[in-house]
Amino acid sequence: MLWAAFAGIFLIVLLAVLWPLRLRQPAPLARRDFDMAVYKDQLREVERDLENGVIGKEEAEAARLEVSRKILRLSEAAGEDAAPASAGGNAMTALLIAAFMAVTGFGVYALKGSPGLPGQPYAERISASNKSASLDVLVARVEDHLRKNPDDARGWTIIAPSYMKLGRYRDAARALERVMKLNGPNAVLLSGYGEALVMANDGIVDDQAKKVFRESMRLDATKPTAQYYLGLAEIQSGNKEGAIKRWQDMLASAPADAGWRPQIEAQIRKAGGKVAKSAAPAPGAGSGAPDIAAMVSGLAAKLEKNGNNLNGWLMLARAYSVLNRPADTAKALDSAEKFFKSDAEAMRKIAAARRSYSAGGAGGAAPAAPSADSGAPDIGAMVAGLAERLKEDGNDLKGWIMLAQSYMVLKRKDDAVKALQSAESHFKDKPEAMARIKEARQRFGL
Repeated sequence: MLWAAFAGIFLIVLLAVLWPLRLRQPAPLARRDFDMAVYKDQLREVERDLENGVIGKEEAEAARLEVSRKILRLSEAAGEDAAPASAGGNAMTALLIAAFMAVTGFGVYALKGSPGLPGQPYAERISASNKSASLDVLVARVEDHLRKNPDDARGWTIIAPSYMKLGRYRDAARALERVMKLNGPNAVLLSGYGEALVMANDGIVDDQAKKVFRESMRLDATKPTAQYYLGLAEIQSGNKEGAIKRWQDMLASAPADAGWRPQIEAQIRKAGGKVAKSAAPAPGAGSGAPDIAAMVSGLAAKLEKNGNNLNGWLMLARAYSVLNRPADTAKALDSAEKFFKSDAEAMRKIAAARRSYSAGGAGGAAPAAPSADSGAPDIGAMVAGLAERLKEDGNDLKGWIMLAQSYMVLKRKDDAVKALQSAESHFKDKPEAMARIKEARQRFGL
C-alpha cells in the first residue's frame, strides 16, 4: 500500500511537471510581436485593476500612458526578431526530468526512510504513546479530562499522587479536597490531604494540618500517617518526649513486618529516644530492604546517566530516607543542586526537601511520612516501574521474584500471587526456574 501510494504521488507530480511540454510549440513569434502582445496584456491588466478598485483613476491613467509609450517606441523600432528556443528537444527534456525525479526521490527515501518498517495498529500506537509520555504529559491529559468532567472522583484520585510526585503539593491538596467532596472523607484521604498540606508548607505541620490528621485518627486510628505527622508536630513545637511517646506507641501496636518501622525507629533515635526490639518477622516478610535497595540503586544509576530529572532526584532522596541512609539522602540532593543551580523554582524544592530530610531537632521536618498502606509512595512507584518493565520483557526470573517480594512488603498479596503466576507462564519449560518460583511461593507463604 505504501509503495502504491508513492507511485501514484510520483505520477501525479511528474504529470504536472511535464504537462507544459506535452505539445509541440507553435512557430515562434518575432521578438517585436511578442513584446507587443505583452504590452497589450498589461493594458488589459490595468483596466481590470481599475474595475476591481485595486488602483485609482489617476494611477490607471499613468499606467496606460507608460504602456502606450512603450507600444509607440516598439512600433517605431525596426529591430530584428529573436528566435526563441526550438521545441524539438521536448521529448528528451521530459525523459531526463522523469529519470531525475525517480532516481532522486526513491533513492533518498531508500537511504533515509524506513521502507521495511511494518505497520502498527492504531491501538498499539496509542499505547506506545502513553508509555513514552512523561508524567507531565500524562497529568496534562488527566487535567483536560477533569476540566470536561469535574465530578469524576476517580480522575481526581488518580491525579493527586501525580501532583505529589511533581512537587505540586497545593494542587494535590485541592484534588483530594475534591475527592472528599464527591465521595466523602475517610482516614486514607484525610491523611493524604494532610500530607499534601504539610509538603506545601515546606514540611511544617500547621494547625490546619493537625486538625486534618486528628480527624483521620478519629475515623481510623490504625493508619500510621496521621500518627507520624502528629508526632512531627510535637517535634516542631519542641516537645520531643511527646513525639517519642507517640511513635513508640505506634511501634508497639504495629506488625513486626510493617514496612515503615525502620523509618519511625530512625526518627525516634534522632529525637533521643530508645527503640525496643521487635519480634522476628514472619518468613518472607521483613522490610524488603535488599530488593527495595536494588530498585533504589537502579534509579541512582539512571540519574547518573541523565541527571536532568528533578523529580527523579527528589524521589531518590526520599527513598534513601525511607531506607535510613541520611548520607546518601544528602548526596542525592547535592547532585540535584548541581544540575538545577540556575533554576530558582527547582532550588526551592530541593531546599524544602533538604529541610524535610534533615529532621530530628526542634523545628525540623522529618522525612515524608509512610503511606497509609505501607509507607513508601515513591517506592510503590518504583515497584510499578518494575512491573511495567517485566510486562515488556518477562524473561527475568529474578525480577519476577523481586516484584512478588515487593508486593508482599506493600501488603499486596494478590498482586504477589499474580507476579509469580506470570513468572510461571514465562518459565514453564525450565524446571530449574520453576523450582525457584515454587521456593519463592513457600517463602512468601503463597
